[in-house]
Amino acid sequence: MADLAFKTAGTVLVKLGSIVYSESASAWGLKDDLKKLQRSMAVIKTVLQDAEEKQARNRELSIWLTQLKDVILDAQDVLDQFECQVRRREVVRKHGDASTKARHLFSHSNPLALRLGIGHEIKETRERLDDVASDRVNFNLTERHEENRAARRRASLATQSFINTSGVWGRDGDRGRIYRDYLLSSDQVLSVIPIHGVEGIGKTTLALLVFNHNMVKYHFEERIWVSVSDHDDDHFDVPRIMRDIVQLVTNDRLKENLSSHQLATRFRECLRRGRFLLVLDDVSNLDHEKWSELTNSIETDEYNHGSKIIVTTRKMSVASIVGTVPTYELQGLSQEDCWRLFLKSASKQGDQHRLPQHLEAAGRQIVENCQGNPLVVKVLGRVFSKLDEGEWKFIRDNEMWKLDLWMANRVLESLDNGETSSTNTKTSSGNLISLFKDIDDKYGLLYLFCMHDLVNDLVHSVSQTECSIIDHPTKAVSERVRHLSVTYNSHEDPDCLNKLRRVRTILFPLPGVGPSTTSFLDKHVSKLNYLRVLDLSDSSFEMLPSYVGEMMLLRYLNLSRNVRIKSLPDSICKLQSLETLELAGCSNLEGLPRDVKCLESLTFLSITTTETCFSENKGIGCLGYSLQTLVITNCKALISLPDEVMRCLTKLETLMIINCEKLRFAQGNAEEQKKNSNSLSLQKMVFMKLQQMEALPRWLLRSSSTLQCLRIEDCPKLTSLPQWLPRMALLQGITIENCENLSSLPEEVLMYLRRNYNDEYSRLQLQMDRSSQLMQLIQAQEEHGTDRDNNQAEDD
Repeated sequence: MADLAFKTAGTVLVKLGSIVYSESASAWGLKDDLKKLQRSMAVIKTVLQDAEEKQARNRELSIWLTQLKDVILDAQDVLDQFECQVRRREVVRKHGDASTKARHLFSHSNPLALRLGIGHEIKETRERLDDVASDRVNFNLTERHEENRAARRRASLATQSFINTSGVWGRDGDRGRIYRDYLLSSDQVLSVIPIHGVEGIGKTTLALLVFNHNMVKYHFEERIWVSVSDHDDDHFDVPRIMRDIVQLVTNDRLKENLSSHQLATRFRECLRRGRFLLVLDDVSNLDHEKWSELTNSIETDEYNHGSKIIVTTRKMSVASIVGTVPTYELQGLSQEDCWRLFLKSASKQGDQHRLPQHLEAAGRQIVENCQGNPLVVKVLGRVFSKLDEGEWKFIRDNEMWKLDLWMANRVLESLDNGETSSTNTKTSSGNLISLFKDIDDKYGLLYLFCMHDLVNDLVHSVSQTECSIIDHPTKAVSERVRHLSVTYNSHEDPDCLNKLRRVRTILFPLPGVGPSTTSFLDKHVSKLNYLRVLDLSDSSFEMLPSYVGEMMLLRYLNLSRNVRIKSLPDSICKLQSLETLELAGCSNLEGLPRDVKCLESLTFLSITTTETCFSENKGIGCLGYSLQTLVITNCKALISLPDEVMRCLTKLETLMIINCEKLRFAQGNAEEQKKNSNSLSLQKMVFMKLQQMEALPRWLLRSSSTLQCLRIEDCPKLTSLPQWLPRMALLQGITIENCENLSSLPEEVLMYLRRNYNDEYSRLQLQMDRSSQLMQLIQAQEEHGTDRDNNQAEDD
């Protein structure tokens, strides 16, 4: 719990750092109050880690930490509100005409009206923080002034200073394979080896084991480690990485005012001294342009021939961009290695200590459910060291909890500093996924996340004062609750909701329990100003109340499977924090609101609508600057998805079109598509249950440099695939199912598959029905190729 408080305090400090010196803070007269809050937060953060370690032995300290966490979360609420108000005014200036600007001037978005309100909340929060913080003297807490991790990691090649690999088990085989199969080969001037795996699986640890191996030290003249995740920016900062490398190799601190040409020159000189090993750890955001910018700056000759770059990443898209050799997929530890790690973490005496027999059986079952993830094993071991036998068995046997709450609120970051940590809240979901068993289809088009039972139950047990499941109307709920899940179907309102004000999440997770009228929303939801997540799936009201548009912090809104709702209020276009909007299964929805273009944070949209054609000037076509994932499903009347609409969706990475029975795609000239200035960024594309689709749309060609995965299923009129399909540079997988009339493939695909059909490392993988005509064609091609090879061998 305190660990979460520490991370939240860090997030608040980062936010304060960007707000305090902004023009908005000065314009609103809040700069001084924000500075005071910043100082108070920085002071209390220094003792939080020590408090977390001591709380298990001191109940009063644990209570104090709970109070402190409440204040920190309240501070986060206030700052989020301030930022959202600033964004609202920016959107009004950008999209609104004179009348809308005037209306906003006299609304509660007017800074003249808000200044006193937000200023008062900031001051009150800071005073509460100071009041609670003053009690820290009662607990003899030690201040820990956190060093800058990036500076600490770049300061020396002595990587043991930031992670100790002496207690690592089960990775000798992986280290040997990396060294033998990847590092010793010198057939390439420069090789790039991607190490891919889920968060917490041990990618950084394995890279360190390789990096510090005596044979590796002997083999390479230079060894350089750059932790990319420690950079402050949320992108692959090439100049910053170059600067880090130069400073590590030369042990000199570069001047800040170096020109890009001077920096590139120094960079090239450093990497020409001899054969080098460069590790880029935890690369998460990368595109071809940035990667080429870095690698094109590396000059190779006889002096550094055989140099290697290791890139660790949890994203397969990154591995596919950087790799010059097959990606090394890191798997989980063996059960026995996991058990040894658990013992070391759960026992005060470490690995040499055996647990009492009555705990060992439960412990081994716990470890078995961790699926070989060392981070999960280690974190649970530490926590379980403080629990008794009954609590062990409770965690072992308890039911699985729900995922939605943690994903949408971004409250978890990396659980162990030995892997990676980041204060950037955009990575929270990625770090959380490390605690799940990741089940996906072969080419990553659809993901199902199943949380490890133990992590689920652990989260449930330690957060029960903040999270509550309301399964009957008289359920008692703490006023500290911030996340609610309603699981009973009754017209009787739960009395416990009347006193709650700080709720961030409301879920109706079970089918059929969503509200049938808006009375529940009117009575209990309308007053919740800090709501981030509102899941009203399976509801059956006709109109979403307009006051939902005043919930300025709302990030996730789910109205899926409401078959009565026909339209959305224009007011939801004021939700500048909204990132996810779920409208799938809303079969009577007539379309999106007029001003949907104002939803500038919206990255995910699923929709069912009665529209016959989407327009570039309204609806989906207006979301091109933000939308990354679009799911169009069960649109029975939709007949067209115009090229003009797709041309607008330049940020779109995933597009799924499912069960639109009348939809056809207009066919244009391939050369015209290539010349179109608006290229697309699609990486994953799904066509499913499209009864009228006769050919793939031409606009797909504009993703020729980005498309990785293509799935085609239940498209009975599709007879062939276009000749340009195999020329897509990054295409890794094509899945074809139940397309009974698809009887031909482009010649390049057939020849490629004949050469590489049984090669698991081939660039393009094909998966299809074994009974399809296409499969028979490929098998015939394979037999023809085998016969031809045999004939050539006989002639020789």
